Amino acid sequence: MICTISSIDADLMDQWQNCETFSFRLHSRFSHAINWMNDDGQMITFLSKNLPNGPNTLVLNVDSFDTWGLNDALLLKTSSQSLSILDADIEVRCRQITALWQCDLPKLLQMNHSAIIEIHQFLSLHNDDLQAIEKQVYRKLDDNHQALYHAIKDHNYDEVMECARSNIGLGLGLTPSGDDRLVGFLLGCFMQMPRNIDLLDALKKAIDMSPERTNEISYAMLKHASNGRFNEWLLLLGQVIANHDHNSLILAIQDVFSIGSRSGGDMLKGLVLSLELFESF
Repeated sequence: MICTISSIDADLMDQWQNCETFSFRLHSRFSHAINWMNDDGQMITFLSKNLPNGPNTLVLNVDSFDTWGLNDALLLKTSSQSLSILDADIEVRCRQITALWQCDLPKLLQMNHSAIIEIHQFLSLHNDDLQAIEKQVYRKLDDNHQALYHAIKDHNYDEVMECARSNIGLGLGLTPSGDDRLVGFLLGCFMQMPRNIDLLDALKKAIDMSPERTNEISYAMLKHASNGRFNEWLLLLGQVIANHDHNSLILAIQDVFSIGSRSGGDMLKGLVLSLELFESF
């Protein structure tokens, strides 16, 4: 079976074409995502069509991966023309029109107050069906954010690191709510560089120290975010906010909210908390 790539992270494409050793073992599989990991802990992701690209990700022109017969022993190898899943008779190939996706960080030069209000209103309308344990998690995350706010205000970056680490791995799901909020928060920080370079350094150190606090899929997402690399839909929302493009705002918010079961909403919450934080300083 031959499958074609509709979009691929440009950095991943560069690695594919220039790395002598490109060998990944199957890590996990779902209906619309397959994750592969190499011996160094680097993860790459296959996504089905109509999903957003992202760091170390390629989007395939398939509806789902439900019919792919994969087992835990499978290896992903590369040639100059394709990626081959050994023993599964599956090849993944680029097309002449395969899009190269790049992570371009938006820059927020002037605070967008209306976007902050719009995100809060959206979340208040769509986050009202929480289970008791989820409410407990969110209360803890809100308490952690208050502690983080005071640590940032006091320039206490050791305490910033502790607050960030207390969020990592906190919550339910494949990517816990604390991780997703931290990703959104980091996007807001990167959008407002360089005024917060010390904060970003502290958050990056906190993530570097914490691989054991969450699962491998979520940690890979956090590591990318700490280096300024985010999901395509998150970046698009950031660009809409930076451009003060109110006409495109609701659709961009909805796209991010659709990520995962709760992940998108948690990312939105982290982003708006980050924007509010620097609005107050």
